[in-house]
Amino acid sequence: MAQIMGVYALTCSVTERVYIGSSTHVKARWSQHTFDLRRGNHPVADMQADWTACGESSFTFEIVEPVLMREVLIDRERWWIANQENPYNKSLNGTMRGYKHGPEMTVARLATRARFLETEEGLRYRAHMSRLATKRFQDPQQVADMAARVKDALSKPEWKEAQSQRMKACFNKPGERERRRAFMLERHANMDESERERARARLRAVYDDPAQRQRVSDTTLARTRAAKASVGSVEDILTQSEAACILGCCTDRLIRHVKQGKLPATRVGRYVLIFRKDLENYANL
Repeated sequence: MAQIMGVYALTCSVTERVYIGSSTHVKARWSQHTFDLRRGNHPVADMQADWTACGESSFTFEIVEPVLMREVLIDRERWWIANQENPYNKSLNGTMRGYKHGPEMTVARLATRARFLETEEGLRYRAHMSRLATKRFQDPQQVADMAARVKDALSKPEWKEAQSQRMKACFNKPGERERRRAFMLERHANMDESERERARARLRAVYDDPAQRQRVSDTTLARTRAAKASVGSVEDILTQSEAACILGCCTDRLIRHVKQGKLPATRVGRYVLIFRKDLENYANL
């Protein structure tokens, strides 16, 4: 395939709308557009909808301007977008980066993708991606590289803060905790014995490592101290486990009394914290 750099147009003859793009390898980019549109998962929602409604035969592809210098490629693309009456493009930036679809478009794309995956072509695509993933995870070097990239991303404070805010917003939605709990219970109930054994084997492999056990212990201790510090003095606040040990009862009974209002407590994230004076008053009842 000859490599041509330039600006291209993807036109729908029914709606007379045009999508303008640019690439250093125009024909390869056209192949990518066709692949995404056939899958029903193209990022340009309006063009995907017209493709689905009007059919592939109603779209034509052409190179509107070959470009010799890469430095002016995006500028020429912006010029062509600006001179279209009703383009599919959402901005003049020559890219969809930064544009956010609404929730209704997200739902529509997921529905279209689900329909595609049930077709014969979709089943072939799923089998192909499964083979690629299997091959990727059988290569120790690729697994090590992916683990290093994930570890580097997770170690950044800004990522941790963003993830924390996302989780808080998610769990603050009405009924979200109950929905997730029901999902996990249903998933656990539907697991066969082989899946349960694989899950147990993964946990044993993790916790048989002394270094891993120490990291989990240190992380739990640090999170507990942070939760206590957010409420008051660390020495005056007990976790549910610490309170249960003092009373000589199980944590389930303690939590049951907290839910019944017999023992005052404060929830910070997933931690149930109890003031020492409240525990003493409860023990004297």
